[in-house]
Amino acid sequence: MWIAAETIKTPSFDLDALMERCGNDNQEIRAMARREWCRRIGRALIVKDAYGQFLAGEDNYNGPKICEKTHKTILKADLTQIILDHRAKVQAWFAKKMQRKKEQQLMKNPAAQVHAPSPVPVSTPDVVIEGNDDLESWEELAESD
Repeated sequence: MWIAAETIKTPSFDLDALMERCGNDNQEIRAMARREWCRRIGRALIVKDAYGQFLAGEDNYNGPKICEKTHKTILKADLTQIILDHRAKVQAWFAKKMQRKKEQQLMKNPAAQVHAPSPVPVSTPDVVIEGNDDLESWEELAESD
């Protein structure tokens, strides 16, 4: 639920940037990023704040869930890969859901599908005065004709 909420709702942190920092060449940056990642996973497990995000609004989550019970113990790297794979599934599911929602709205409101033809703008001819480089007054223009 936590990674689904981070994917669908406004995220509380940039997961891609954090994963990039976890693979940084600088050992200090990598260690700080890994500690932050562990802290975020631990908080998600303990607080379970993502459940409230789906219960409070009109949205309820019925998308992909992590249901793997193949590990008795799990390494942080395995858990991270499971979470990232799940995130990709949630992103694909959410994109399909939003596409279906748009299609349903178009089906409900057929007037929105038909666009009224826009009126063709009437072009007005531009007036171009040529050869008025040394013209001082309108009287001179009238005399030259």
